Amino acid sequence: MRRRTPRCSRLRAPRAWPAGFVQRTGRLTLTIWALSCLFFEILGPFNLLGEPFGLLALELGFWAVMALAAAAVIVAILEHSAKKPSGAPEMTNKPNTISPQSALPIDDEFDDTKDEEQNAPAPNT
Repeated sequence: MRRRTPRCSRLRAPRAWPAGFVQRTGRLTLTIWALSCLFFEILGPFNLLGEPFGLLALELGFWAVMALAAAAVIVAILEHSAKKPSGAPEMTNKPNTISPQSALPIDDEFDDTKDEEQNAPAPNT
């Protein structure tokens, strides 16, 4: 007997993170601007301090430029990290083979055993 898939699994939801730099930047810009900048400006300066509409619109315009710049940087970093260069080595889960002692630089100037050998009394023969 053929197994039926549930109806909800056949539905396709729209993607929350669309493909393409411009689409991702636009969506993230709108999210940053609406959830932080617009919320702050409406809650604080406009509602509590009675700031005029013209000044509020100017500030929101400047905030939009800042949100666009921040979103572009975030999307660029995420897209760059998602692309694996062709010559990059494979990342493995092998433990580090360098022992802690061999990783430290050796400096003869601070070697205590060398001073002890030089200052040791001469053997009686």
